[in-house]
Amino acid sequence: MAIYRSDQAVVTFGTEAAPGGYPELAYPSEDDPASAGDSVLNGAHPAGSRSISVGDGSNFAIGDYIAIGYTEGSETGEYNSEIRRVVATDMTSDKDRLFLDVPTGFHHIDNVTIKDVDTAPTAGTPVVKSDYPAALSNTGGVSSGPKYTNAMRFVPGIYDTVEVGDMETTYNPIYTLGSTAKRSPTFIYRGEQSFSGAISGMTLLNGWPLRYGIGKVTTVPSDPTATDSNAFTSGLTLKKGDQVINLNDAGLYGAIEADNATAGNNQTLLYITDGAYTVNEVVQVYKKITSNVVFLTHPLRFDHIASSSNTVTVSVLNKSNDSRTYTHTIAETSDLDSVAINVHLRDSGETAANDFNRRYYGGHIGTSVIAAEEQGLVTTSWDGIQFMGMVHNQQYESGFGGSGAQKFLPRHAFMKTISDTEAWVPSNGITSAAPLGVAAKPYYFTQGTIKLYGVPIATIRSFSLTINNNPEARYYIGSNAGQRQRGPYEIVNQRRDYSMSMTVVEPTSRAVTEEGSSALGYERGGSSIFKQMLMEGDAGELTTTTPEGLAFEIQFSRDDLGTGSSDYIKIEPDYASGTAAPAVGLNKQGMFISSAKYNLDGSSPIQADLDILLRSVKITIVDTTAVYP
Repeated sequence: MAIYRSDQAVVTFGTEAAPGGYPELAYPSEDDPASAGDSVLNGAHPAGSRSISVGDGSNFAIGDYIAIGYTEGSETGEYNSEIRRVVATDMTSDKDRLFLDVPTGFHHIDNVTIKDVDTAPTAGTPVVKSDYPAALSNTGGVSSGPKYTNAMRFVPGIYDTVEVGDMETTYNPIYTLGSTAKRSPTFIYRGEQSFSGAISGMTLLNGWPLRYGIGKVTTVPSDPTATDSNAFTSGLTLKKGDQVINLNDAGLYGAIEADNATAGNNQTLLYITDGAYTVNEVVQVYKKITSNVVFLTHPLRFDHIASSSNTVTVSVLNKSNDSRTYTHTIAETSDLDSVAINVHLRDSGETAANDFNRRYYGGHIGTSVIAAEEQGLVTTSWDGIQFMGMVHNQQYESGFGGSGAQKFLPRHAFMKTISDTEAWVPSNGITSAAPLGVAAKPYYFTQGTIKLYGVPIATIRSFSLTINNNPEARYYIGSNAGQRQRGPYEIVNQRRDYSMSMTVVEPTSRAVTEEGSSALGYERGGSSIFKQMLMEGDAGELTTTTPEGLAFEIQFSRDDLGTGSSDYIKIEPDYASGTAAPAVGLNKQGMFISSAKYNLDGSSPIQADLDILLRSVKITIVDTTAVYP
């Protein structure tokens, strides 16, 4: 008998354009159920919309599945179609409104078609899995890899255990007056639903999972030489989350290879920058569709809207430079992008019809940890992930009534399977199935260099950097989510804090009169961790109160080079603009050692256990992986 095995699970993730809006392009295989009518969207709706205004909502009922934005490109040119389920309706206002089970993952323009999804089509399956749309069929030419592209295919790292975000329901027992209940609850009511999970101790393969506790990531190629390029001051509107985009330029479109989805070596990359270079990104083209319209492997990370005051430059990178590297800079933002995590289980008999799929959306990483210790690998953890909700592919249960679309279980969704052959892990060659990178190569402890106050310290046994965003789940009155949807309306991040712990061996004895540090190494100068702790980050005199804090730098280089490395992750303070070193002032301080105890625990030489407080952090990754989520 076939079983589901934990070691056969595939866990992948993707970035949401707005909280809860997991990105998945989909449309129904048949236009509508028999006798059903269509409607259109009233006005543009941004990604993350929890409800949509339609011209005529009378054709839709609670429980129905609807396709939003499917127009075959003929009516409005929009291809970013998705499927959601109706959980509540409001037909009393001036415009009919449908409330959705999951926020939208894409921006939708005015007047796109809303179609009722046939849950029992006479031909095919309810949701097309092999192409999007018909003009994007990509089943030929590629013997391996996906038959479609999915934005939630990124593998966060090498994981061993995963705490999934399955629904947990609070039940409230009610006690009423009377003797009939015999002191037992008279009735038990369903309460709120919560969704939380964690992926701890992942071996780090690149910088993909690192930004979600800090903020945005921007990307700059080492060689921006382009086959074709255009600087737009108008006529280009690209929305965050778009996966199918209109380049509005025949030259750019012509410079892209004709059919990357069937090419053995897909290397068409677009480099998009804005005037201030604060939202630059590199994206990979998956397929050319029609005049000037291309299909990307994953959604855009930013809005790119050209205007007279904002020049947006789109370049088709020259594919001849296979040695090109990319600098990815992770910097703080107040609002953090949420993640969707997909869990796929195929049974031990490899029966696709028995796939058990779950997807958790609107995830905010409560605590991010980056750690390393001697004799080990660099790891990262996503702890305390709070989700807005979940969907799954389990359709029916004999005890659940209804007919047609209403027969499907609560939180069911038509979703694409993301198997192990479709998950994105870095590879040595860029294809439609995987991005260019260093194949499955971790960061070893021996490749690390850690500097405190500008001094390299070679005797660190372990370190752990923790980023805590203190997220809170909020439940609001009147969210119109329906009786079955009682999960959080949103996850709100509170104040962010950074902390670091470190164990440092004291490598040598020092004369009590020795002073001064050495840039060559910790063991060569008179400055010690103990002395720095006593100074409290204040380099002044006894009577001064100017705590500027200390500088620090943590770097792991996979090419075994320190200075001049072209494959590394570097963590350092993020000072205010124009500040290159710790200073007294708002947003300018470095780190502070709150504790450095030299405990007598049998260790020889003695070692100090450091507790460190940080004000801010930025992370710089240089590698050969162009595509970051």
